[in-house]
Amino acid sequence: MKLSDRDKKLILGILLIAIIVLPIFLFIRPKIDKIKELDNELVTLNDRYNYLKDLDTKRPFYESEIARLNEERKDLVKGFAKGILQENTIMFLRDAELSFPIEMSAENFGAYETTVVDSELTALTTTTGVSYECDYTQIKDFIDYIFTYSDKMTIPNISMKYNGDTGKINGSFDISEFAFINDEEQVEQHPIPKIDRGGNEAIFADQLPVLEGEEEEEVVVEETPAETETEAETTED
Repeated sequence: MKLSDRDKKLILGILLIAIIVLPIFLFIRPKIDKIKELDNELVTLNDRYNYLKDLDTKRPFYESEIARLNEERKDLVKGFAKGILQENTIMFLRDAELSFPIEMSAENFGAYETTVVDSELTALTTTTGVSYECDYTQIKDFIDYIFTYSDKMTIPNISMKYNGDTGKINGSFDISEFAFINDEEQVEQHPIPKIDRGGNEAIFADQLPVLEGEEEEEVVVEETPAETETEAETTED
């Protein structure tokens, strides 16, 4: 089959178009898309650069603010105890009981709750319930003492009931203690007075069980008045 000159020209034209178009789709178009992607990324990087450059100009301000906030945090922490010990709470309430005075008949100690502030600092709090009886002036002075105490603590709730027979106030209150603890500083234990045992080595010495040998010896030595009178009558006869 012979191709006419017209068909030959048509085929040649198609080949020329293919030679021109195929590189565009196979090579040039992907490169164009890649260039556009890089342009967009460059715009993003320029925006980021300008943002960081603006932050860098404000760096002295941020550094000064960080230093100021660190100092404020140190001052804030100074107003709190370095820890909470149950024996310290007991002795604190005992000292208050003797100072004002306030009769505290029961104390209910709550759990210790911790909140991590950062890797170096942990917040600690606990609440103790107390039943009390005293004059109105004494409980008022005690509340003022708690709210002005050097270590942060508060009385979140309190109940008061007047007793007409005694003229005193009785009820209960909760006292909440707050502290910040870290590895560098530890709370010191409140001095605890020694117990006067009255010469006994153990506080329950009077209730120690008596040995069998000692018990028998006591039975032989002891004499009742009735037995003595009986022996006297026998001698006279």
